Amino acid sequence: MKIKALKWALIVIGSVTFLTLLWKGPWWLDGSHLSPQLTPGTGAVVTGFRTTVVAIGAGAVAAIGLYYTDRNFRHTQQLFDHAREKDREQAEMTREGQMTDRYATAVDLLSSENELKRMGGVYALERVMRDSPKDSSTTLDVLAAFVRKNAKIIHPNEDEADETPNLPDDVNAALTVIGRRKKHAADLAVDLRRCDLKHADLSDFNLRGVRFDGAILQKANLRGADLRGAQLSGADLYQAQLDTADLSGGSLRGARIELASFELSQLRGTDLRRANARRARLGRANLEEANLEGAKFTSCQMLGVSMKGVRASETDFRGAYISDADLAGADLRKARFDGSHMEKSNFSEARLANAQLCDSELRGADFGESDLQAANLTRADLRKCNFNKAHLTFAQLTEANLAGAVVHNAYLIQVNFSKADLREADFSGSTLHSAHMKEAKMEGVNFCGASLPSITGATIEMVLTAKMNRETYLDDEFKNVDEIKVLLEGGN
Repeated sequence: MKIKALKWALIVIGSVTFLTLLWKGPWWLDGSHLSPQLTPGTGAVVTGFRTTVVAIGAGAVAAIGLYYTDRNFRHTQQLFDHAREKDREQAEMTREGQMTDRYATAVDLLSSENELKRMGGVYALERVMRDSPKDSSTTLDVLAAFVRKNAKIIHPNEDEADETPNLPDDVNAALTVIGRRKKHAADLAVDLRRCDLKHADLSDFNLRGVRFDGAILQKANLRGADLRGAQLSGADLYQAQLDTADLSGGSLRGARIELASFELSQLRGTDLRRANARRARLGRANLEEANLEGAKFTSCQMLGVSMKGVRASETDFRGAYISDADLAGADLRKARFDGSHMEKSNFSEARLANAQLCDSELRGADFGESDLQAANLTRADLRKCNFNKAHLTFAQLTEANLAGAVVHNAYLIQVNFSKADLREADFSGSTLHSAHMKEAKMEGVNFCGASLPSITGATIEMVLTAKMNRETYLDDEFKNVDEIKVLLEGGN
């Protein structure tokens, strides 16, 4: 009421002021120059002044009109927005109610005894997950529970996977829905632990972060599947197909992956500790930074595999085929490579202390700056290998073949070379303190600049077949021999 009275008072005052200015304004403004009589000059001034006042008044009225028009528009807009929000909330509530009904109906269908109805329930849940992203987690939980209930492990440790019937269609449907979930649900947790999924076709599925711990996936098809961060600890993947699959950052700890195929797969940073990978195929797979400690890779096919920085201490690679592999910087302490084929593989800067490489094929391999202290290379084929700056202190090279090997500036203290083939090998600049050379073949071996103090088992005849120069260090028992003395003084 007070505001309304104030408005009217302002209107009255404004009107009176306006009329007063029209009537007396010219004389108030410039009365000293205006004649009381309405002469032509005075009339022109008065008319101009009053025209200006009228224009100002009209502008003020227009401004006030615009102000009230804008205010009314804003108020109307607020009312419209409020009504629209109410409608949206009502529509959302209606939609939520419908979604709840659809969800409840789908769950009821899952409990049906009719397989077709159960499949209908599975696909109805997929539609719910698609239409209501916020319900994706709950929907996936229901689907995972459905799979766990209908794919229980009945005969653990069963190897006769061929005799096991295929998964029911409704379980396959649930797995398909889980595997093709959209981006908004890609990282949601899915629990499929201890499920029997033999022969399951999960190829190209999105299984990122899925829990498969203890699951049976014998002969399952996981080709091209996204298994990043997936947990398969203790899972049975006997003869499973995982070619081109991505298991980066996942876990296969203690898993059985015997005879499984991982060709071109991504296993970067994967936990494979104590896994059983006997006779598995990992050709050109990426195992960089993976943890293989205590795992069994016996008789594996690992041609061209990348294992840079891998942790594989005490890992069993006996009889494996690891040719053209990259193991630079790998931790292979106490690993077993007996009888393995590792031709042209890269072991530069790798740690192989106390490793077992008996009877292994290593022709053309690169051991530059690697640690082979106390490694056992008995009867190993090391022809054309590179041992530049390698540490082989206390290593066993009995009957090893180092023909044509490059062993520049290496440390070979107390190495056993008995019956080894050192022909045409280049030991220039290396230290062979107390090395044992009994019956070693030394024709054409290069000892220029090498240090050979206290070597044992070598005869003068053997030493005479080697290449030496003034920088070669020998014990006096050899230096006093005229032929060797002439050889050293000649600088040949």
